[in-house]
Amino acid sequence: RLSYDIDLVVSVLESLVVLWRRISPTASENSQFLVSIRKVGKLIDSYLLVVAKDVNMPVSKIVSLAEALPDIARLDHDDLYKAINSYLKVSH
Repeated sequence: RLSYDIDLVVSVLESLVVLWRRISPTASENSQFLVSIRKVGKLIDSYLLVVAKDVNMPVSKIVSLAEALPDIARLDHDDLYKAINSYLKVSH
């Protein structure tokens, strides 16, 4: 059985966001910041899709990971919707 440490991923992601904000307070105007945070957003949403398929994953863990990303990290919510859909399919 695989085990996913969602709390660790959320903690690392939150630290990264704090660092980004410290380095680039006007992040919305910094194109390099946007590119990098959107890559991380894509990675996190891909990870969400994987962990959402774990029948033993509590919904609170999925929510905490999904909410750890700032709004600008996603161009759209397609991958997030796919993860939610996968979670709902395996949890019922």
